[in-house]
Amino acid sequence: MKTAAITCDDDFEVQKQTMDMLRTKIDLKTLKMRRSASRISMLMIVCVLLQGCAEAIVVGGAVALVSYYDRRPIKSQIGDQAIELRVGKAISKDSELVNQTKLTFSCYNATVLLVGEVPDKKLKQHAMHLVQSVKGVKRVHDEVTVGPPRTTEQSTEDGAITRRVKSRLFIKDIDATKTKVVTVNGQVYLMGLVTHKEAQAITDVVGTTDGVKKVIKYFEYVD
Repeated sequence: MKTAAITCDDDFEVQKQTMDMLRTKIDLKTLKMRRSASRISMLMIVCVLLQGCAEAIVVGGAVALVSYYDRRPIKSQIGDQAIELRVGKAISKDSELVNQTKLTFSCYNATVLLVGEVPDKKLKQHAMHLVQSVKGVKRVHDEVTVGPPRTTEQSTEDGAITRRVKSRLFIKDIDATKTKVVTVNGQVYLMGLVTHKEAQAITDVVGTTDGVKKVIKYFEYVD
């Protein structure tokens, strides 16, 4: 009767094979998790599509949402989202702007609204020049002020004001998809392609919303 002697080398080989099997199981589990995440993402997109007001378009591996009711052409909608990403990236790479300023921006029809606070005029000019140099930007609305940055509490309140504005526009049966609403320090900035009549109706609702201190219009008129 023969007996097999297990040497240290044999034992190491068994351990190696066991570890390889474990790695394979882990890789398969990770793949399943990634597939599940993809399914969840797609379900979220489908939920938006089922509302009948938007369409998901894949651009360079990213998903852009475009609205059927937006007066901008689909190409412009996607272009504005791309500009916002580029502006955000440019600002995030600038240590002075990241550490010393509090800036908010939004893009509509290749026009960027830049709002926020900076410590001095030099840094304000620097921020404006940086945004103006971003690919695709045609114009910049300068609403940057020199002074202390707004508090976290104020930023939270600004978000609440924006939500109240959009809710009231909906209640008043005004199509808010044609308007971008940005709130900073209680001041509401409006951008969009509207008629003069629509602009007046929107302004009346926004101006009477709780917490709004001032309404600044940057509309583009279609009539």
